[in-house]
Amino acid sequence: MTARAHRHLLTLVPPAVLLLSCAIARAHGDEEVPENLEQLRSAWAFEPGICIPLAVSAWLYTQGVVRAWRQSGVGRGIRVWEVASLACGWLALVVALVSPLHPWGRALFSAHMAQHEILMLVAAPLLVLGRPVIPSSAPSPNPGPPPWRAGAIPHGGRSSGNSSAAPSSPG
Repeated sequence: MTARAHRHLLTLVPPAVLLLSCAIARAHGDEEVPENLEQLRSAWAFEPGICIPLAVSAWLYTQGVVRAWRQSGVGRGIRVWEVASLACGWLALVVALVSPLHPWGRALFSAHMAQHEILMLVAAPLLVLGRPVIPSSAPSPNPGPPPWRAGAIPHGGRSSGNSSAAPSSPG
């Protein structure tokens, strides 16, 4: 074998190895994939790492919206269309990550890419339009001042160390 033929053979080896490895590659390793339509219909992916954060986020958002609407009225502060937008975005997350599309994405690359498109083009914009931070971080009803402010003096007055003392007059 000549040196030229040897170099030519070496240039063909990496693409051949790449093609052979692509034939056995999967998106997420050696997970069980549905083999027929019946298995696919019942193949919901209730993985705790996905379902628990989804449930907690829905609960926090719902609690914040209910609290805000009780205080200010339905549609005030958080509009109805924002809640509907977030709910649709949350459902898009469920479709992409929990529904049979997820196990199907393990078997078909096209289904896996459909998951990505749902997450990026449907769920993400809807979640942002729903303004999730506002209701999720709404303060809980609290009848009094926080404990660290219990001894604070109103109107910026000065104290001699006793929180019940009257503010001193400048003089």
